[in-house]
Amino acid sequence: RRFMAAVRAVKEELDPEGTTLDMHDTGTDMELFPRAAGREFDKGSGMEGLEEKLSLGIPLGPNIVCGDTGSDIFMVVSTLKLMCGEDMVKVWKERMKKEDETVDERDPLDEDLGRVSAAELGLLEGNRGAGLSFCSSETGEEAEELLERRLREEAERRLREEEEEREAREAAASLAVLFVVSPKEHDKSPKLAETVRRWCEMSGAQCAILPSPDVLVAAVGRYANQTAGRSVIEPTRAEPEEEEREDVEEEAEVPIQ
Repeated sequence: RRFMAAVRAVKEELDPEGTTLDMHDTGTDMELFPRAAGREFDKGSGMEGLEEKLSLGIPLGPNIVCGDTGSDIFMVVSTLKLMCGEDMVKVWKERMKKEDETVDERDPLDEDLGRVSAAELGLLEGNRGAGLSFCSSETGEEAEELLERRLREEAERRLREEEEEREAREAAASLAVLFVVSPKEHDKSPKLAETVRRWCEMSGAQCAILPSPDVLVAAVGRYANQTAGRSVIEPTRAEPEEEEREDVEEEAEVPIQ
């Protein structure tokens, strides 16, 4: 606690107005982020900056994102933005936000609407006073045609959105998220693993919650070995022809007495 207080004191001394630096306490360490024009920079900003400067090919995949703290979730989200598009990530974020809402406000009209669909209700309510009322100057036939056209446009819009999300999930399937959440860390931040899982389930990314960094290193090492077809941490053995050539070169370098 004394160390944390000292770090906070230094931050306040350097940035008394809180406009240049931002600090996040993960429970195990303290992370400082720079600010610019009111914008916060995080690890996700770093991912996007690396892709912009180095053209790493993150949008094409496949990618592996590893993390162990809440601030590392920004890397997952930014990778999804690069692979699936920022608009789709906004849709997923809004969907999760709605799922988190605990207040169940049931519309009293639901039971009285009968066969009227939610889409029809939205169109009728959204166009009251705009010429889509059966009590307007238009005839009943014109109003019905207008309603049918709006419903058709709504159905086409939903089909486009479903196709866009299908393509986004297909792209996200080549993202593997390996996140270390130890039992101790889970006790401190019980929602950390859940948040990572929800992002992966929503987007279609592959997800593994690991209990320790050792398991993470072992998993990545095994994947690397399988991909390379050999152990990546052991030196490769030279081919016979290469060994003979090296022997000849060594002999040629021996000075004649």
